[in-house]
Amino acid sequence: MRSAPFGLLGTDAATAFGLAARCALITHGHPTGAYAAGALAAIVTHLLQGDSPEGAVLRAVDLLGRHPGHDETTAALRAAVDLAARGRPTAERVESLGAGWVAEEALAVAVYCALVLPGPTTSPRRCCSRSTTPVTATPRARSAATCSARTTVTYGCRPPGLPSPRGGP
Repeated sequence: MRSAPFGLLGTDAATAFGLAARCALITHGHPTGAYAAGALAAIVTHLLQGDSPEGAVLRAVDLLGRHPGHDETTAALRAAVDLAARGRPTAERVESLGAGWVAEEALAVAVYCALVLPGPTTSPRRCCSRSTTPVTATPRARSAATCSARTTVTYGCRPPGLPSPRGGP
């Protein structure tokens, strides 16, 4: 969730990815943490450029493929896209992506929820917090915050001066 702003810088997705990944390496000891951060920034960049949510994720997956050790993050994002194609969210579907304690799981849950949200009026928190597992809400709250980046970029509330992905103000 700290990485989404790198996608709003107005740079290309590869630059946003690199900045977010390097920043994440300060606090994450595993490369997957950096790759998940970079992927989120790339997704936000692609959304800002007008890509569909699914298209933005798939382009981020392509970008991930350029980096050694990307497999965990790539697999998590592909699972989220495949699961979203099955329709409305359920607790079982959200849980199948993981509890969100590690970066790629939190990102996968957020991406899944972003892909199944019908529009700006549906709460990302409502989707991301669906679960029957008695786990603390912290990882789900992180996923909801990450998912909110998609809603923000797609439906408004962008920082002043950034262009609309749909060509409006």
